[in-house]
Amino acid sequence: GRYLSNNIDDAIGFLNSLLGQLNWAFSEFMGLLKDLVPTKSRYMPTIEHRQMKICSTCFDVTVSLLRTIEMTICVAPIIMLDKHSTKSEMLLIRLLQLLGQIINRLATKNYVLEDIERLKMYGKKRKIIYFRSL
Repeated sequence: GRYLSNNIDDAIGFLNSLLGQLNWAFSEFMGLLKDLVPTKSRYMPTIEHRQMKICSTCFDVTVSLLRTIEMTICVAPIIMLDKHSTKSEMLLIRLLQLLGQIINRLATKNYVLEDIERLKMYGKKRKIIYFRSL
């Protein structure tokens, strides 16, 4: 935490990188998850083990990045809360936008995780439990 607090530019670069990776991982997870869910136009899709493994990995990366960002902000809150730094303000805005995007995708009426609950596939329960614990 001291290194991050004493080297704000490095800390901002690190957190900015984490946010970019989080955006990518969550977008990939949602896209892959949609491919695994039946829609009105198609019945139960053929699900390959590889598809499930990639989707699972994207989910795990998303959760790990969220927890890493949380830990980073907890040990060095000055990174986000420095009133005199426009970089801190932009980072805070970016974090809030990304969290809003994640919540929006999960809280909509027809969100994908609701559909996935209907599927009987390996690992499904683990993912739902982890995602609801965020």
